Amino acid sequence: MGMMNNIEEKAASVLGTSNTQLTQAVSNVIEECGGMDGLIKKFQDKGLGDVVQSWISNSPNKSITPEQVTNVLGADLIQKVASKAGMTSESLTQQLATYLPLLVDKLSPEGIIPHEGWFARTLDKTKEFFGMKH
Repeated sequence: MGMMNNIEEKAASVLGTSNTQLTQAVSNVIEECGGMDGLIKKFQDKGLGDVVQSWISNSPNKSITPEQVTNVLGADLIQKVASKAGMTSESLTQQLATYLPLLVDKLSPEGIIPHEGWFARTLDKTKEFFGMKH
């Protein structure tokens, strides 16, 4: 299972499986950012590193506003994803402001964000360590 499938599953869990429109929109935003690392970098680059770090860490999640979401992601990306999902930009930014903190929190258990291919690389290193891979 790829990282994007995991994100969609977590998004469905956080957002409720009945809201497939929003689940897909949130997944598209993360994909458009280049995955979780890209999303986090966008927040850090816009001076909101402490906010996104609160979502990753085990401390309480700091909130964000729809305006901050637009500032971080850019109006063009918001419009593209909203249009694709059949939502207004305003509705999408409001939903992202509400659910991104929860989703990033769920995707970063123990304060660690899993990366694409992490499990496979870890398994390969474990096999090498035990002499099972040549």
